[in-house]
Amino acid sequence: QTCALPILLNTFLMLTIALSLAYLIGLFMKNNNMLNGITNIVSLGICFLSGVFVPINIMDKKVLRVTQFLPVYWYENVNETLSRYHVVSGKIAVDIWKSMGIEIMFTLALLALILAVSKYKRQDNRLDFCIDKQINPPLPMLNDYY
Repeated sequence: QTCALPILLNTFLMLTIALSLAYLIGLFMKNNNMLNGITNIVSLGICFLSGVFVPINIMDKKVLRVTQFLPVYWYENVNETLSRYHVVSGKIAVDIWKSMGIEIMFTLALLALILAVSKYKRQDNRLDFCIDKQINPPLPMLNDYY
């Protein structure tokens, strides 16, 4: 099998991770300028540690252990493997699919965090709304009488 499909799939998986991470960060920000700054700092830090800017083979072993907990490491792992081999088969294919599976797990974990934070914020807003209603009950609307 040629490398076109794994390259496109790997890129799509990284896109889902990036969007999920940006959305998760956005749930905590109230200002768009703040969101842009924090997202840039986080993404550049992750890319630096994961071997995008610095080759993995010159990194310290301790840094590599930490790096394996970042999604971009697995994206870069697939990219490096695909750049070395023009045909994907056998053990190479297994390694590539394993790395992509880990990327899928990162996406699912981020989506779970997004759902949890969103639910917590919804419950928190509902609580604020209820407290606000008790202190300042809303005025009856004209439509309430008809």
